Amino acid sequence: MAGEVSKYAMESAYKDVERDALARTTAQENPKAILLGGQPGSGKSALAAEAIRELRANGGAVVIDADRMREENPRYKQLSREDPQHAADRTQKEAGEWATRLTLAAVENRRNLVVDGTMRSPENIRDLTTRLKEQGYEVEARVLAVNPETSVTRARLRFEEQVAERGTGRFVNKEQHDNAYNGMVESVRALERDKLTDSVRVYDANQRQIYENSQERGEWKRRAAAVEVLEQERGRAWTHAERRDYVSALDDINTLAKQREGVRDNVTYTVGTVAKNDAKDYSNVNEAARAFRDAKAEDQPYVIRTERLPNGRESASTPGQTTYTEKDGVREYGKYIGGNDEALKRAYADALRPEQERTARPVLADRDELAAKLEAARNDLARFEQTPAYQRAQAFDQLTKREALERHPDLDGAYKQLHDIKQSWTPQTSQGQRETSYFNARAELSEQLHRGRVPEGSVTVDESRRVIDMAASHRGLVVRDAQELKQDVKGEVVATSSHHALVKMSDMVAVRYEKDGLDRDVRVGEKVTIQHGNEKSQVYEQGKEPARENARDVGRDMGR
Repeated sequence: MAGEVSKYAMESAYKDVERDALARTTAQENPKAILLGGQPGSGKSALAAEAIRELRANGGAVVIDADRMREENPRYKQLSREDPQHAADRTQKEAGEWATRLTLAAVENRRNLVVDGTMRSPENIRDLTTRLKEQGYEVEARVLAVNPETSVTRARLRFEEQVAERGTGRFVNKEQHDNAYNGMVESVRALERDKLTDSVRVYDANQRQIYENSQERGEWKRRAAAVEVLEQERGRAWTHAERRDYVSALDDINTLAKQREGVRDNVTYTVGTVAKNDAKDYSNVNEAARAFRDAKAEDQPYVIRTERLPNGRESASTPGQTTYTEKDGVREYGKYIGGNDEALKRAYADALRPEQERTARPVLADRDELAAKLEAARNDLARFEQTPAYQRAQAFDQLTKREALERHPDLDGAYKQLHDIKQSWTPQTSQGQRETSYFNARAELSEQLHRGRVPEGSVTVDESRRVIDMAASHRGLVVRDAQELKQDVKGEVVATSSHHALVKMSDMVAVRYEKDGLDRDVRVGEKVTIQHGNEKSQVYEQGKEPARENARDVGRDMGR
């Protein structure tokens, strides 16, 4: 059991970690410490790898990673099999002690540091940065701003992949995750407020830097806003790619969780006996293996494996069979598993071992919850793909300029930005420079659109009018200009461009308004009543407009 691990074994394991860390690094006159912050599953491993690469040419770095050191802990190795959901909690004290000891050893030996932590405790961060600065370290903080559902899913996928690969995995329970997620906010606030580090960087879930601040002569170069950026990035709406990746991760988790428990959706095992003419179906390979083991050999048990193929057909085989030899009228029976089903072979071999020698499998009774979460994520993705924001971004990515503007005239600002880039080229601008500037700008605009933002550009009123008229023509509508029509209009806003809105008032006719001539903004899909004014027309939600004689002429009132 886990409690039987000796103090000697624990100390020996730690010493191996420390000895290896110091042997791979060299002392520095001006050492640097990079402190990472992010809840489990936020992507600190990738950020740590980048920090390690940066320091490789300057003596390397001792990495302080409690989770990684935990995996060298003999007690954790046992607990990860026996109680994976609480293994980390039950070894938290030891992990903290190891991290502290290794940090002290690295500082004493003037080694660069990469501290891969959660930053859940502002007090611990303050103590660490103070100690490092007193020892002459340059201290930099790098923080990951990641939505909690993203990090929870990443952590679970990592666990399932580790179990599938080596039989055990690092499980992150909800309390661990949430404590780190919530505690990090105050830690990041303290970094800038109390000037705990020389610089601060914030990264998104893809390890892209979205904020940087550094001190110069004891003052921050820019307004302290790390916490603001952290919370904005954590709380923003997901892009289509992020929703798609979330569905993919949940799908992988569901598949791996089923495999961990011995379940495969497309395979059924039928275990029966010839003598009794009985049979039972199993979807769990471990249960099927145990049933075959427990059946009496003289009853001539068998296992039929039925696999449902992608084309809808079924393929059947009989991997579990009984053989016998006969001597002096006495039969001796033997059971075996053959064929190509390696999962069934492993399960049967494991079932034949004494109980204390069998493979310990982490048990997490949440497959129904995982399946429900996957279904909800798929439905959310399908709904998102019907939203105007996604369709607008897809049009920009996939259609020609004319086709995209006909469908989404509010893209005129994005295309004007691209036009202005081309106009900035001179005869001396090389083809390579042109391609780089253009495609970088296009990629940036695409990302803005996928995040739900509509790029603006230096679009003139005439350009905006031409685009909105093109959109009307695409919809089969005849355009009337509001200033020429000079009457009240009821209808639906069907398109907008930089300076115009198109209101469909009948099956064939739409009215074009300049936005500056309206008393408020309008949005596509909104049903409105617009009461004409000499200078500004009043916009009302349809059915809530006042009687015309009571309506105020904004233009006339402004002139008083």
